[in-house]
Amino acid sequence: MIRITAIKTGTVAIKTLQVAGIEGHDAKMRKSDMFADTNWTPPLPIYCYLIQHPDGNFMVDSGDTWRNSVPRYLPVDKPIFLEQAIIKVAPCEEVGDQLLRLGINPATDVHTVLMTHARRARSTMKTSLPRVARIPSERSLLIVVLTH
Repeated sequence: MIRITAIKTGTVAIKTLQVAGIEGHDAKMRKSDMFADTNWTPPLPIYCYLIQHPDGNFMVDSGDTWRNSVPRYLPVDKPIFLEQAIIKVAPCEEVGDQLLRLGINPATDVHTVLMTHARRARSTMKTSLPRVARIPSERSLLIVVLTH
């Protein structure tokens, strides 16, 4: 039997124009619009997914880390991180702690992590899934496998 569990690893609020841009604006204009936008979404959940399969445990994404909630932790040369998102993650919300509460050891019981985007995932994986190696694909999809 296959079981899929959504794991909430904090919240993120973003500018409303990140959700839906102004019709007719190209990518450059849309970015400019986002920086000028003063409206924020309500906090949105940050999810990753545990797939319990007869062949082993798999993850889709690795959630977020509490470190991203700390001012200036994210790259200062990327204003999109500093000015366009408000990330709130408590240490107990990280995926590693949540997997342990589900009876799954993140260091030994997760076989593969499928990353739908690579941004910021590295810090979460280093702390919550320490024995996982990343294997990038040709797209923005990243497939990660255990090294043990």
